[in-house]
Amino acid sequence: MSILDRYLLGRYLKMLPLCVVAAGALFLLVDFFTRVGDLAQNDSGVGNATAYFAFKLPRILTQVYPAASLFAVLIGVGALAEQQEVLAMHTCGVASSRILFPLTLASVLLSVLVLGWNETVVPPAASRARMILDQGIKNKLETGIYNASTIWFQTDKGLLNIDYFDALHNVLYGITLHEMDENFRLQTVVKVPQAVWDRGEWSLRGGTVTSFLKSGDMVIREAGAGDLRLDVAPDDLRRKRRHAYEFSYGQLRSQIFNLERKGLDATEYAVDLHYKLASPFAGVVALLLGFPLAVRAGQRGGGILRNVGIGLGLSFVYWLATALSVSAGHTGSMPPLIAAWAPNTVFGLGGAALYLGRDV
Repeated sequence: MSILDRYLLGRYLKMLPLCVVAAGALFLLVDFFTRVGDLAQNDSGVGNATAYFAFKLPRILTQVYPAASLFAVLIGVGALAEQQEVLAMHTCGVASSRILFPLTLASVLLSVLVLGWNETVVPPAASRARMILDQGIKNKLETGIYNASTIWFQTDKGLLNIDYFDALHNVLYGITLHEMDENFRLQTVVKVPQAVWDRGEWSLRGGTVTSFLKSGDMVIREAGAGDLRLDVAPDDLRRKRRHAYEFSYGQLRSQIFNLERKGLDATEYAVDLHYKLASPFAGVVALLLGFPLAVRAGQRGGGILRNVGIGLGLSFVYWLATALSVSAGHTGSMPPLIAAWAPNTVFGLGGAALYLGRDV
């Protein structure tokens, strides 16, 4: 590694942790004021509150990494340009691509590390944070086991299983109720293929009731309106359902396989699966976009405040574009792969256009 590489990387890598800490602290502060009502109302205590924010921090760090990468290059390289150091490098025959190369390489390696962090640290920490929020802070009892697709929970009639909850359309698929007697002997199994949330209640679509007699015989009939009552609302299921970031890539891919094997639509999770790969590399896109802007802003003057303003504006636009793209993928308006990678592609091409449009 040359002296120039070490110098450039030093400027970038010294700024990056500071930007991550600043952005992470801002996220935690916003989340604290969002949750302060629950914390005060339920008297959850300092321990639960501290544990919740501690377990949520790993995911926050990955969320702010792209913005931190953008701010690091805008401030670090912008300072070099403002002090005429970039101009001096060009005068000595150092091309902009030579300046950009070590920064890009470092950003790619950091993105790979973030990908590994998302796979190993974020899923268990995020699940733990959600559990602390529900049970320790909101004081809500855990009444079941919720996966990305399958849901199990206890009702007053017995054990209820739901194959899949379509949170976008408020539809339940593959509902099975196992009713037991006082000796835990299976008495009745109610199976309903589908239930739709309509006017504040679940409307059941078809189904059968299988009764197991003491003689060992079975009696099967069509399910009626009173055979299965669901007291859980879509918002409760949506809140308890594990999010995509609570799974590793392999776990989420397995969930998708199980859904497709049952003939269910897994589009939402397919988008999230592709986004798991796209999200960490947003840091590389941020660097490629920020580099030409940093050089030009530094040459024109304006200092750190100008670059911070540019960073805030670009970060907001990127997050908005990502939210819209992922939402379009969830609704099926865009193919999963395109929905997940479109923001990175568009902003990456924008950075390339800025880089090639004028000499930086």
